[in-house]
Amino acid sequence: MNELPPEEREGLAEWVALSEQLTRGLIHSLNNRITALGAFAELAAMGDEEFSPDKVLPDELARLQQVNGLFRLLLTEEAGPEPLEVGPIVEDVLLLHAHHPRLRNIRTELSGAGAGGLMPVRVPRWSLFRLLLLVIEAAKQAAEERRLDVAVIALASDDGELVMRARTEAIPLRYAEAMALRCGAVLESLDGMTEVRIPTLLAVRKRERAAREATE
Repeated sequence: MNELPPEEREGLAEWVALSEQLTRGLIHSLNNRITALGAFAELAAMGDEEFSPDKVLPDELARLQQVNGLFRLLLTEEAGPEPLEVGPIVEDVLLLHAHHPRLRNIRTELSGAGAGGLMPVRVPRWSLFRLLLLVIEAAKQAAEERRLDVAVIALASDDGELVMRARTEAIPLRYAEAMALRCGAVLESLDGMTEVRIPTLLAVRKRERAAREATE
């Protein structure tokens, strides 16, 4: 932990708390899948035709593989920036956070471009994943405090920036700010709203090209 930048050390507890909650939720889901497979095995052994392998196993194995994939998302290795399509990452974030033990009943509604139609970016995958996950966590907490059953996340992009907005009230986002810094992004909170602005891949390439031309 001492090797982390100061801004990441100060907010790390926020990520640890969230990842622990999500791990508990995934373990619960994993136990459900194991229980379901155990029940299937017992019923199949009794000759129940409704529980033949070709009817039950494909769906249960697909659910088990999905849970395994979500566990792997929490253990993403730290790596450098790479070109990324944002839509699939948003979808993974929403799928993972749906396993939160307390906030799973609060839906996430995407407005604007949603998970599709977003411009690519070039950032570290792991930091973008954590950034989006923490903002959605804060948005759901704010919805819970206001006794709402849905958290609205606005997503939009143009050639220059990808923008994410959500109502997060006064919930601390120190670690999200550190992840935004890793992404070359800006995170600002004002009047209960949080906005994240991430340069697009196109904007980054234009900036790099201009820098090269200036030194030639």
